[in-house]
Amino acid sequence: MKYIRHLYLTSCIAVLLLCAGFFYAWNGNFYTSAMEPNNLSKGNIDMCLIGDDVIEVRGWAYLPATGRVLNSIYAETLDGEMLSLPATAYHIISVQKDLLLTDYEMPGFHALKRNLQKISFTGNIIVVSKSENGGVGVIKFKC
Repeated sequence: MKYIRHLYLTSCIAVLLLCAGFFYAWNGNFYTSAMEPNNLSKGNIDMCLIGDDVIEVRGWAYLPATGRVLNSIYAETLDGEMLSLPATAYHIISVQKDLLLTDYEMPGFHALKRNLQKISFTGNIIVVSKSENGGVGVIKFKC
């Protein structure tokens, strides 16, 4: 009986630590240095919202003739730092048809981050596209 009680307490502590770790990983602030646009990639911001408690950006970006691309989204703070926004990739059929992309190339992105620390932003959004063969494109948009 004592063994089961210890196992239960240990499991509860482990679950609490995992929950705290997941919360920090999703809501933590990860910064990088400023990046200059190089206009190597194509893209557009379809929707941009910078509110008091949330930042949301939806759009697409692609590096031509480079294969699959990973898009990273950043929001510029008033301090000049670039805050990374967690993003997911998805298909945008019209863009894929226009750029003649395969089903494995997903240029669409949706980035969403809660602003728990009430950070002030300039409204500048940076999209960094990295291709699987080493190409990097940087586009700057204004919300």
